[in-house]
Amino acid sequence: MISVSVIAWALKKELGSFFSTEAHKDWDLTRYINSAARAITIWRNFDFNNYDYEIVITEWITSYDIPYQISTYFILDENWDEVDFLNFTDYYRTKDKTEVIWIWAEKLKCTKPWTYTIFYRGFPPTITSLSGNLDIPEHFYDLILLKSTYFGFMDIQAY
Repeated sequence: MISVSVIAWALKKELGSFFSTEAHKDWDLTRYINSAARAITIWRNFDFNNYDYEIVITEWITSYDIPYQISTYFILDENWDEVDFLNFTDYYRTKDKTEVIWIWAEKLKCTKPWTYTIFYRGFPPTITSLSGNLDIPEHFYDLILLKSTYFGFMDIQAY
């Protein structure tokens, strides 16, 4: 984990806004750091952004909210057997949907009651303030700082 306050202080220095008259407010720095974390996890599959999520499907509900997934690796049922999952178009092309799962963005559709475990690549938790930690290993500090600085300069360029 990386301390967000350590990133924020270095980022302020890089952006030239270290004093009280700074142009980049705390919410801007938070946005830059979150954007950097998302860009890094989209760019490549690292070990730190692999997750599993257990979901219980009940008989009377077919649509569920799940964490957003950059990519889904596989889904296992309670017996640890792999379950077929389809994208949006393939799911709606399929006549018999009883043995498949559909995943689209932050939604999952399934009609077969069971407990499933989804293994996927996702984003680290979003930070909401400059206190606390970013759930990324410490050796990514320089990359987070570099990408955050990039997003800061892109914000300046927008004006």
